[in-house]
Amino acid sequence: MSNWLLPSLTLLSVCLAMAAVLGWRRRARRQAAQLADWTPPPAALARLQARRPGWDAAACAQVGLGLRQFLLAAQRSDGEHLDMPSRAAAELWACLAEDAAGYETLCRQALGGPLPWRDVQEPSGWARENLGLRHVWAVCCALEGQDPYAPTQVPLLFDLDRALDLPDGVIYALTLSPQPPAEGDRRPRYRGQDLMGDPAGARWTGGDEAPEGGNWVL
Repeated sequence: MSNWLLPSLTLLSVCLAMAAVLGWRRRARRQAAQLADWTPPPAALARLQARRPGWDAAACAQVGLGLRQFLLAAQRSDGEHLDMPSRAAAELWACLAEDAAGYETLCRQALGGPLPWRDVQEPSGWARENLGLRHVWAVCCALEGQDPYAPTQVPLLFDLDRALDLPDGVIYALTLSPQPPAEGDRRPRYRGQDLMGDPAGARWTGGDEAPEGGNWVL
């Protein structure tokens, strides 16, 4: 090989790598800008209100803020699988996806690819099965300036179902009351920060079956 060829190829490789990095950074900035002040389209909010006629515009807007947190988690997921923690946000997500062309454009511009709709997912008894929720919890805490291992409040997305008193919602808290829920209230309850536990060592307390009320040890 000629004396000049190897240095030239090395320089070319470095230039190509730098160009790829700069291109990735530009794409990341463009995608971040798409969600910086994102709010759901009015048509999606109208469909949500049709599904939940008891929710006023303020409640639907709050769900929109929660869904934005989920989309930001997807933007930062690097292709990892994500799970949706809130039934309220899952319903707005479905309303958003009903406009297939608009949703495809949002995903392409803000996320770089498709994000298929998924229904709400409750935590499993084993933390390695909760990685999709764990990532969302960590990003939501980071967005609110909280430590995901020791938050001071439940992040917005994870608190939607409780705040809206959703009868079929999933409830997250920082501590679980030893008192049973109100009669007839069978909504599952979980400690959100437990999602950050050791993926290899999660287990249930108190036997082989999930204890009523969702008491997890991860």
